[in-house]
Amino acid sequence: AKGINKTTGLPNTVGAFDVIVLRLNHGWLTIAELTKERIVEAINLSKMNLGARTIIISTLPLNNNVLAPSDWEGVAKINQMVRDIARNWVPKEPGSAEWVLVQEFGNFTNQVLRMNAEHIKLTNSSTPDFSQKEWELGGTDFLLKRLSAATYWYPSIAMVCAEQTFPTINDKKKKVDECIRNKISRDGCHWCADTIGPRYSASVACLLGCVHNGREPSFVEDMGMVRQCERSCNERFMSILPVEKKWIDNQMALFSKSF
Repeated sequence: AKGINKTTGLPNTVGAFDVIVLRLNHGWLTIAELTKERIVEAINLSKMNLGARTIIISTLPLNNNVLAPSDWEGVAKINQMVRDIARNWVPKEPGSAEWVLVQEFGNFTNQVLRMNAEHIKLTNSSTPDFSQKEWELGGTDFLLKRLSAATYWYPSIAMVCAEQTFPTINDKKKKVDECIRNKISRDGCHWCADTIGPRYSASVACLLGCVHNGREPSFVEDMGMVRQCERSCNERFMSILPVEKKWIDNQMALFSKSF
């Protein structure tokens, strides 16, 4: 890729990228359109056009495009599809992406929303076991409860409210439900970088270390170690478990030390 340096007026040339962090375009594409074939094509295009040897794919979180229980089930199926693609990924030919890793962003944000829903008494069911497969599909009607006071679209109350809702009258003299907003999401679509961003960034740094720190892993010999490292990064940063104190304020770089 080339661009013009504004200071020197000379062209800048950027070589191949080592890694691409890929977010699936749910919203621009419907759930039905996010197929295994399209995801694999996106991986191959990332390698072909940008030279990326490693692809990190973020699992999908809740957003305003999830309107019904069937949508939420569809999101869960896509996330499982991403995991299956990564686990079964084998470079088919020279020039293919070498590694496909999963960032469990959806699982992390689902845990955050579940605990917030309990905090604001949006649900009274017991806290699920977050280690169980498809825990997010059990008793999640609360995720689809919408804040009617919003202007452009109605976000999930669990995403945007810090306290229980209260009735009010909007500018159109209509009775709606409003709430004190939280620092998880402002609009039910975008995540607050100050609160969600640190774990997101730390998890990406950790996943990069699974492949790119120290010696170069062998695809055949080290696959198990890379997957173990991937799992460790997600358990450490893409969950609501407290981050170990040794990782905080000791000037240690955020990276995996598996190799």
